[in-house]
Amino acid sequence: MNEKRDVFAVCAVNEEKGSFTGEWQRVLIVDCEEFAEVRFLDSGGRDMVLTSSLYRIHSQ
Repeated sequence: MNEKRDVFAVCAVNEEKGSFTGEWQRVLIVDCEEFAEVRFLDSGGRDMVLTSSLYRIHSQ
């Protein structure tokens, strides 16, 4: 039985978004295949990012 779990990461963001919020942001990974769909936890919103820009972190 596959149990779905929330997976959290920090994500390197683009220069435009980073100028307001910092170069790294905490995200929840919503879906992950070739690209990852992420939800930004601190600033809100969603985006598709390269999986190589994600670094997994603990949920706490």
